[in-house]
Amino acid sequence: MIASTLFLTLVVDDLCGVCLCVSAIGRYTSNDGEAHKDKNPFASRKRNAPTEDISNEDIAESGDNQEAAQLSKAKAMDAIAEAASVLKDGEIILIHSGSELDEKLDAASKASRLSVLYFTTTWCGPCRYVGPVFTSLAGKYPKVVFLKVDIDETREVAAEWDIRSIPTFIFVRNGEEVDELVTVDKNVLKQKIAQHAS
Repeated sequence: MIASTLFLTLVVDDLCGVCLCVSAIGRYTSNDGEAHKDKNPFASRKRNAPTEDISNEDIAESGDNQEAAQLSKAKAMDAIAEAASVLKDGEIILIHSGSELDEKLDAASKASRLSVLYFTTTWCGPCRYVGPVFTSLAGKYPKVVFLKVDIDETREVAAEWDIRSIPTFIFVRNGEEVDELVTVDKNVLKQKIAQHAS
């Protein structure tokens, strides 16, 4: 009896999808039960297993599936790139309307990024105290989306998010609020952003 071991390996390639690799171990067991090494274990033996005919249509269909998978992957990558293009890495994005906030949150969600909404206003002393830290954290965490919302300019946004005190920081991931912080403590703000950014 002849026995051999085959290895099937799935290789994921960024450019062409999934490839199937087959390799044989150069070791087989013969009728005498002894293990033998061979550089090409299948070279001189006939295969008793029935072979399956593969038509050109099967190959074409397989190619169509690969092309569809590649096209789908390319579209997904384009959507992520487009979403990321409206976000400013390492910068504060000023929000002037509810629709603008929705657009930025949607883009952050598509790009799988954390968003931090900072609700503030120009006359707020504590906001002016913590504001520079928020700005510096934007530079430290370029893949986090930092959004600054003036509640006097966008009252409907403040009402929608139920803002009762400022400064308020709301953390959003994948379109869902994950945390809220009302503070002027710079260290607490740094810790929260570090916690959610990781």
